[in-house]
Amino acid sequence: MEKIVNDNECKLLYTDTDSCFFVHKRNKKPPFRVGDMLGMMSREYEEWAIISFYTGGCKQYAMKMKHRETGEIKYIVKCRGLWEQVDTPLDFNQFRKMVESYGEEQDPVVLQRTHFQPNWRKGQVTSRTQIRYLVFI
Repeated sequence: MEKIVNDNECKLLYTDTDSCFFVHKRNKKPPFRVGDMLGMMSREYEEWAIISFYTGGCKQYAMKMKHRETGEIKYIVKCRGLWEQVDTPLDFNQFRKMVESYGEEQDPVVLQRTHFQPNWRKGQVTSRTQIRYLVFI
């Protein structure tokens, strides 16, 4: 991370234990070694251009990306403590509005999912709805 911060042509956007997001000139090599060996960084979204990036804190970020060849638009929202699969997902625009409204009073985003529980002895599957509320304080 120090190499990114000390490089005048890079801007660090987000860092975590094992990852970082930063901006650098398109044809410039990153200030660290890229590869699959221990201690090296990899390019998780190499085929994508990040158009927008928002972070709400540790392990909370959202990206809007465009595929470099096909032009396809893709959204990624990661938020700690939230389920990967939900019936009412947190989308990019909700996340963006929450980050931009930080410090203002906001209604929480309600996330819910259906949880299925098999009972092998009875040969049944029961379901129940789980709800979580997300708000940036």
